[in-house]
Amino acid sequence: MENKKYIDYWVKTGKHDFDIAETLYQNKKYDACLFFCHLMIEKLLKGFFVKYNKLMPQKTHNLIRLCESINYDFEFTEETKLFLVTLTEFNIESRYPDYRLEFYKMCNKKFTTDNFNKAKELFKCLLEKI
Repeated sequence: MENKKYIDYWVKTGKHDFDIAETLYQNKKYDACLFFCHLMIEKLLKGFFVKYNKLMPQKTHNLIRLCESINYDFEFTEETKLFLVTLTEFNIESRYPDYRLEFYKMCNKKFTTDNFNKAKELFKCLLEKI
């Protein structure tokens, strides 16, 4: 499969996860919504990895590490970099039983709305650039 097909794959599946996050948010499944926010950003970043590195992306869920491995200057603000760290934490906290209940309690409507809006903004920005 050529690079364009891989890039298209990551973009298509990222958009699919965006739709899932929207549905989960509307259905007040806030912890799962934020987990899918991580996935949708991760998939677009993996599309960038293929596009600019001409390789298959590494198997990592750490968004900062993934960004650092891409031959592309994202020019992220410090606020965006901190948000990528937060999104990575959503991936970990929603997966592992030790953190899951605590994460679930944290994911009230305001917390989720704030973070979901940031994730949507970042997703749309990345989508425009890829």
